[in-house]
Amino acid sequence: MSTTIAVHRVGGRHVVRLRQGLLRPQAVASGPDRCRVGLLATTALLLGGDVVELDVRVGAGARLDLFDVAGTVAYHGRGASSAWHVRLAVAEGATLTYAGEPFVVGDGADVTRTLQLDVAEDAAAVLRDTVVLGRTGQTGGCLRSRTRLCRAGCDVLVEDQRLDPDRLRTAPGLLGAHRVLDTVTWLGVVRPDPWVTTEVTTYALVDGAGTLARWLGGSLADSPLHRVPVGEVAALPHRQPRAEDGDDGDDLRQQPEPRGPGQQDPGQVEPAVNRAQRRGQRAVVEGRQVGQQQRQRDGLAEGDGQQHPQPSSGRGGPGVQPVVRQPSGVHLRPPSSSRAAGS
Repeated sequence: MSTTIAVHRVGGRHVVRLRQGLLRPQAVASGPDRCRVGLLATTALLLGGDVVELDVRVGAGARLDLFDVAGTVAYHGRGASSAWHVRLAVAEGATLTYAGEPFVVGDGADVTRTLQLDVAEDAAAVLRDTVVLGRTGQTGGCLRSRTRLCRAGCDVLVEDQRLDPDRLRTAPGLLGAHRVLDTVTWLGVVRPDPWVTTEVTTYALVDGAGTLARWLGGSLADSPLHRVPVGEVAALPHRQPRAEDGDDGDDLRQQPEPRGPGQQDPGQVEPAVNRAQRRGQRAVVEGRQVGQQQRQRDGLAEGDGQQHPQPSSGRGGPGVQPVVRQPSGVHLRPPSSSRAAGS
């Protein structure tokens, strides 16, 4: 029986349907923006004669973050072969991330692995696939790995690897002394630049569908790709060519909301002349208000024997300097032609 995972977005939430096979899927989180599902083996895997099948479907507009709870070891088959088949389908506007843990091929194992990924035109997927040939001190068994990635029904990557220790696996131009193949594939999303190093080889997929990055080495601990946060990079949208890139494509960056007359775009810097005019208008209004309050206080203070400011011809009010309120909280008192009586 195959393990199946189906995720759909219904009424602003994610609905997950799971069925257990040799792998047990477990939903660990679900929210309005995504759901997370972990995969755990229900028995010792992978033994001779085992056939693991995983079917994953992500519905339109949904997002699934899938991850392996632990790595898998293909043990000596005692003359029997084993298989591991994964089929992934991502519908329109959906996103899938699959953070796979190492798949170790032990001595004496004979394994066939297949990966079939179908994504819609505007869907996105990020996959990490790690193969380790042999446990510590081993050479590793036989592995045939076939990968097929399709976007909108068209093949963008077809790869068939035959890694047999008795043949040309260690020959120059192939793996040589390397025993670790670490691969991350970005399909429909932008590959993050921080993970581009001289140790990693990148390949552009057909028709600009995405990028495949691969690292070969002797120890998984040395792989920079195994530290890639697969679940985070998938959140980046696929950037279409922009006009400044020499193309007339649409810029998918967030555009400012339309604003009415007199409303300023917060992302636009207001000219200094306009700022001065706006401050002057605020000063006049505030000056009139302060002037009214001062006149009331002057009427109450008559007869106390003290000299009080007299009305002046200034627009700021009777002998009162208007206060300009700056955004930074600093109050400036601009010069005025009005003077206090008796000065």
